[in-house]
Amino acid sequence: MRAVIEHEPSFSWLKIQLDRGETVRAEAGSLVARSTWISMKTRLNARGAGFGGWLVTLFSALVRRILGRESVFVNDYTAGQNGELVLAPVMPGSIFRRQLDGKNRLLVRAGSFLASHGDVHVRVRWGGLRNLFTGNGLFLLECSGRGEIFLNAYGGVMYVDVKTSYVVNSNHVVGYDSTLAMKIRPIQGGARAILFSGEGLVCEFAGEGRLYIQSRNEAGLARWIQPLLKP
Repeated sequence: MRAVIEHEPSFSWLKIQLDRGETVRAEAGSLVARSTWISMKTRLNARGAGFGGWLVTLFSALVRRILGRESVFVNDYTAGQNGELVLAPVMPGSIFRRQLDGKNRLLVRAGSFLASHGDVHVRVRWGGLRNLFTGNGLFLLECSGRGEIFLNAYGGVMYVDVKTSYVVNSNHVVGYDSTLAMKIRPIQGGARAILFSGEGLVCEFAGEGRLYIQSRNEAGLARWIQPLLKP
């Protein structure tokens, strides 16, 4: 498999060249185009349920949809012969890739998954009540396994290799290595800063690992659009 990210940073899409027999898993609704001989199989967005059958699998997929903002279904694209597959996220912005080696784990905001290749597992993880105040909800997506995963952000993406600590506006956090510890705290400046600075809460990361930050945030977009919707 060979993948190229094009049209960065505002309107990125993912162009993948698949060799015969290779498979890519993608978020439902992300397809732009594909070669005719690349087949698509739709399945529930959950790993094999084992005992309990398809009802347990369906329940697991629904949980991922409600808590992790992922689709109930995903599409597996398999090449009958060498071909091309093009995918794009719903929100405008960057796509970034991450190689997983079976040891490292990546925590990302719900709704960021675009595609994966290899033995990659994406599951919903409880982020704690503190995560609710980041604007990202109560749950995160935990990405693990061995392979390559492609994630999307709103706007451009900046990578920060944290060595000691780093502070980020909570709405701009896309993902971070599980080796980093995160805590939520008010921005410095007391109550006046919280009420009038427009910044609210920040995320403080400590330890060593990579942090992914998006240049725009959906909450800001929603605030900008809301007055335009009033009659």
